[in-house]
Amino acid sequence: MKRPFPPHPHRGKNIVSLIGLALFFLLLISGCGRGNEETPPEGDPNAPQQQLGTLVCSEECAARGQCGTSVSNNQPVILGHPDHPAVQDHQMTFPAENTLPIIGTKDELVQVTATGEQFNHTFFLLQREDERVGWVAGWCLNPQ
Repeated sequence: MKRPFPPHPHRGKNIVSLIGLALFFLLLISGCGRGNEETPPEGDPNAPQQQLGTLVCSEECAARGQCGTSVSNNQPVILGHPDHPAVQDHQMTFPAENTLPIIGTKDELVQVTATGEQFNHTFFLLQREDERVGWVAGWCLNPQ
């Protein structure tokens, strides 16, 4: 029986080439974006651990006016600010004796109003259990 069209000599090679090309693009696409991963794979012993800090209403923290007692439940609290490091005009509180993740740190120039003394002090950006974040003074935190 005679075929209506003669077989094409390159047809088999074209299909193999198309499959190879498709596999190449699939591998290329699946590998894109993985070079900048910031989170190491789980179980990596060299992965950086998230630092934690325990909030403490220490003598220095209290003397600097950075902690107090909650009016609602009479429990000690650490004063903080959600937007920037601050030693006055606080807008949020953190429960004392609570251990929270440290999200960041920042050194700020602080001035003692009574004496005019100026010095750099480290503030810590913490994440509360309700997912809100805020800055607290280093006098009130024991990093772990």
